Amino acid sequence: MMYHYNQFTNPLIVLGIILAGVFSWTLFEYVFHRFISHGEDMWMPLFKHNKWVYTTHFMMHGIHHAFP
Repeated sequence: MMYHYNQFTNPLIVLGIILAGVFSWTLFEYVFHRFISHGEDMWMPLFKHNKWVYTTHFMMHGIHHAFP
């Protein structure tokens, strides 16, 4: 069996891919948490006190703050 070199066998490329993944996930998580989970002032008025929206929002994010 012959060894074939490609970009995924270079440790620096693999490290770069891992760091890019960690950075992009952290950025996505921050933006989502800041503007969606804590953006109630922007998007909650669009739903006019819909109990399902408020309940879902609390179940997905409120519990995160109630029980950190």
